[in-house]
Amino acid sequence: AREGRQEGIEIGREEGREIGREEGREEGREEGMQKGIQEGMQKGLEQGKLERNIENARTMKSLNISSEVIHQVTGLPIEDIERL
Repeated sequence: AREGRQEGIEIGREEGREIGREEGREEGREEGMQKGIQEGMQKGLEQGKLERNIENARTMKSLNISSEVIHQVTGLPIEDIERL
């Protein structure tokens, strides 16, 4: 009876460890996915802001606004503005 109890305890421990490992893996995947989504959204917002600044710089340039002023408004490098 004592050996059976000890064996049952060992089996229970191993099953508990396996369940814990699987739950940990699932939590890790979920965290990774959430982090990836957040990073992707942030990069998308940054790209959109850059594209908007370029569009605004082109408009300002067509209105003969100086590259220096365009730089101050958009934050774009003067060299990039002059290439537009």
